[in-house]
Amino acid sequence: MRRCPKCGYQEPVYFLPSTWDVENEVAPYSDFERHYDVLEPGGVVEINDYTYRRSKDGRYAIRILTSVLKARGGRWRIPRKDWDSLKRSKRLEALAV
Repeated sequence: MRRCPKCGYQEPVYFLPSTWDVENEVAPYSDFERHYDVLEPGGVVEINDYTYRRSKDGRYAIRILTSVLKARGGRWRIPRKDWDSLKRSKRLEALAV
């Protein structure tokens, strides 16, 4: 995050796609706290259409659409029934064909 010394413009928080869940997005918590209220580790807050959570170790801010979170029953993790049943090795074999 940078701030222009002349005009004072500050870059917004850039959330990146999560590697473990396609519906979550992640940003460094240091960037998040410059624009939003401070959260304790594990804390949750809803702002506009998104729900934000601070990771347990406190290093990241994680966001998800509130409608998706409600559809999951308030769980941040993907329900086990929705996991892909193919193991990674079998998926790689299928791609190689």
